[in-house]
Amino acid sequence: MSVEIIQRGTLTSAAASLIPIITGKRYILLLGFEGDNFNSNTITPKFTDGANSGDAAAGTLTVDTQPTAGDTFTIGSRVYTFLAEGARATKANDSAAEITIGSDLAATQAAIVAAINGTGSFLNQPDPLVTAGDFSTNDSVLTARTVGTAGNGIATTETFTGGTNVFDAATLGTTTAGTDTFGRISAFPTAGSSDSSGSPLAFSAHGQIEFTAAENGLLLVPSGAVTSVRYTLAMIDSVGNFGNLGR
Repeated sequence: MSVEIIQRGTLTSAAASLIPIITGKRYILLLGFEGDNFNSNTITPKFTDGANSGDAAAGTLTVDTQPTAGDTFTIGSRVYTFLAEGARATKANDSAAEITIGSDLAATQAAIVAAINGTGSFLNQPDPLVTAGDFSTNDSVLTARTVGTAGNGIATTETFTGGTNVFDAATLGTTTAGTDTFGRISAFPTAGSSDSSGSPLAFSAHGQIEFTAAENGLLLVPSGAVTSVRYTLAMIDSVGNFGNLGR
């Protein structure tokens, strides 16, 4: 494994620091070391186009009318088939699932969510691609399990008898467009920082992030004036944990 130090520096004001990087190359950024002073501010790494985090693709399923036995909807390649009220659902795997129509619309909506999320049933087989939010005003938001643009290609189609039971589009991404992830956290050396279990890209204490460059420039953007916050950016040829790099 090779490691090439690209740049070391110290942030001392509210001005963003621009670091030239190479698109497609893999990097590790260490931001802040023991004794550095953030002055209760944060520093957010961003690419030069302003993108700094990925989104999971999402779409909306509307069910405002009781389905008919035999109706189906498909997420990716998994086909969900509605059974008559009182029938026992017996199928749930990556390619097929069954949903028993409830005694009223609310019960059916709950059964749809349970079938997608793999909850509330002896079958307990979740959809491999998405999760479903509880219905609100007859709408359930389906969210890709994996962040990124790939989720925008997850198919969402239906054969409902009721014409108003529909998806908002033939694929996910209309409710929320999936965007590629900036990077992924490999470590937060300081437990209990404001972002240790929250946003992975804004550090109020020293942290470490690994990413693959999507643009040719990386900005380190303070939320306000900072005092003596050091950083090290290195290019690596594979994933690694360099907790002491640059110290």
